[in-house]
Amino acid sequence: MTTAPLPVDAVIFDLDGTLVDSGADIAAAADHARRAAGLSALPAAVIIGYVGDGTRRLMERVLAHDPATGRPGRPPSSAA
Repeated sequence: MTTAPLPVDAVIFDLDGTLVDSGADIAAAADHARRAAGLSALPAAVIIGYVGDGTRRLMERVLAHDPATGRPGRPPSSAA
């Protein structure tokens, strides 16, 4: 018996750990961006702690994180 595919009206991605534990993947990707910007690596737990307010805010926090204080510093300038 052959079935026809169901029409898809929407696809939902859940990347904050509710359905899929993606924290390690998010941390690896964010840390890769940080290292590509010439910054030191961060522990995954720090990056995962910044998850929850959207990608833009996550990256602002990751890129501004000051390892000396263990807290986010001033966000990097978006001006070129």
